[in-house]
Amino acid sequence: WLCRPESVLDWIGLTSDGRDIDFEDQPLFSQKYHLHGNNEQRLRRLFDSDVCTFFEQHIGSYAEAHGQWLIYCRQGKVIPPDQIHDLLRDAFQLQVLLKSESGDCEHEARDSQPAVSDETRDEMPPETERQF
Repeated sequence: WLCRPESVLDWIGLTSDGRDIDFEDQPLFSQKYHLHGNNEQRLRRLFDSDVCTFFEQHIGSYAEAHGQWLIYCRQGKVIPPDQIHDLLRDAFQLQVLLKSESGDCEHEARDSQPAVSDETRDEMPPETERQF
């Protein structure tokens, strides 16, 4: 699946990356993000109100999952070195939300821990550190 910020091209129908899945009960998420994937029903379960709210609070974030891989970034932005911890914290927060809602959904990384070096782990905020 892919969740990315909507663009003008989406609004005028010029993108070709799949049907946008919208949520009536999450109008801000539906307005700001283009979500699509192979299984709409599973994505609707995976993107519950907590996951949608995460994206609403992180406008401009981009996430894509394929098999065991999850990509998370802020589209169109280079993160300064002093802000990388914030990006990692946000990525781990999203991973936890997806893991708690995934069940048998497309995000198959639910049983694996992210690969993090000891140096990175020592630098992480305390709330993230507990996951390792």
